Amino acid sequence: MSPRKGGPSTEPLTEEEQALVESWIQRTIARDPFDRNVYLAKVVGTFYYTGMHPAVLARGDLYNLRCDGEWIRWNRTKTHQPIRFPVIPEIKSWIRGFLETLPTEHPITYNRRVHEAGRLIGLPDLTPRALRHTRAAVLMERTGFNTAKYLTGATDGVLIDYGKRAASKSDLARLAREGFKAG
Repeated sequence: MSPRKGGPSTEPLTEEEQALVESWIQRTIARDPFDRNVYLAKVVGTFYYTGMHPAVLARGDLYNLRCDGEWIRWNRTKTHQPIRFPVIPEIKSWIRGFLETLPTEHPITYNRRVHEAGRLIGLPDLTPRALRHTRAAVLMERTGFNTAKYLTGATDGVLIDYGKRAASKSDLARLAREGFKAG
């Protein structure tokens, strides 16, 4: 995730960046639970693996955020449309307890926490929005357009845009790895 003009990135992560995030989350969560970075890893993991909006995590009471161990449910921020997201293996061991103990905070607090984690990961421009866009793009690739739409609550236009940006960024990363030279 290279710095870009105008502020932190909202672009989906490349496959290499995704691998960095996933590795950091798993390594960090395996540490002493009282290590502050474990909390940061769970914040990043929640956004990365679910595509949740920071406002939902910050104000779970307002967006009816809950987890029964099999499903995470919340209401989408803009439309209040119900979202039902499966608890996937990567988060199963910690997500329910994490969501049950969250304090009510301002969404900007989570933006700061993701930035802090991004510096530790080596992606200093990491944002919750980039993590959300990545999840949408990954879901489209792995499960198809309609399932991604159902799981994220995003509109057709938004998902198409995420998919185009992710494909473009992946193509550029692949060309760079292969030694592409312009001209």
